[in-house]
Amino acid sequence: MQDIYILGSGAMGYLWASYFSPDTKLHFITRNENTANFSFEKKPENIQIQADKVTASALSSDAQLIHKLIICTKAFDAQSALLNLQPNLSPDCEIILIQNGMGSQQSIAKHYPDLAIYACSSTEGVYKESQNILMHAGQGENHIGPLSGSASHKKLRDWLPDTIYNWHEDITPILWRKLIINSAINPLTVIYQCRNGELLSNPIALQHMTSLCSELDNLCMTLKLDLTPTFNLAQSICRSTANNFSSMYQDANNKRQTEIEFITGYVIQQCHQLGIKCPAHEAIYTQIVG
Repeated sequence: MQDIYILGSGAMGYLWASYFSPDTKLHFITRNENTANFSFEKKPENIQIQADKVTASALSSDAQLIHKLIICTKAFDAQSALLNLQPNLSPDCEIILIQNGMGSQQSIAKHYPDLAIYACSSTEGVYKESQNILMHAGQGENHIGPLSGSASHKKLRDWLPDTIYNWHEDITPILWRKLIINSAINPLTVIYQCRNGELLSNPIALQHMTSLCSELDNLCMTLKLDLTPTFNLAQSICRSTANNFSSMYQDANNKRQTEIEFITGYVIQQCHQLGIKCPAHEAIYTQIVG
């Protein structure tokens, strides 16, 4: 029986716990709760998932080694949360990073060069109806690839069911695709206070999206990413997720920290490094961050 540790007990953490067989020992690492027997229900499948909750300090005091770790925290929490677990990471630890945007995954891979680090880009749609009920609202895909030299598909499929993800030897273009989509849509849903699909019926929001995508096209062409025209890509995603509120909208409206630093902020950083002007991104970043 293998032990899987999940850092982040939000909807995405619950979803990943549900991927494993019932005989897997699942442990959610939390800030302040030790619970020996914990369960939640996944809907609409009506599946019960058993797990426990343990704090990082309890792990440390028990000198418990972690061999398999899935990190589902927000991008701004990932590196500091992992740092707290550093004494418990076994030399052969494998880590899957599931964050929006870019920057945090690359920093972690650089900081832990000897560990097997994987990045995952997910389009799964999930939310928590309550503390004990997970709603799987939209069937999506998980795309996984290596961020470190020791990470490999052979290692990963020894413990992660290969029916729940697509493997990519080069995950970077996949990460960029999601970043481009998030950059063109998420901040606008905050500015215009709307669902993704409502951006398409707002002429001012559409013009705003056009300006963002013009800058994203320049960035993609410079990086030789086959994602242009990004406006068409953004429109397509707006249509397919028309009723969704973006994660940035949900965070902003619930007075939580957003991941804009790892989405718009990362685009701005890359543009500056490559000498690409990006006034539309700079303006929307300032408008949201303040």
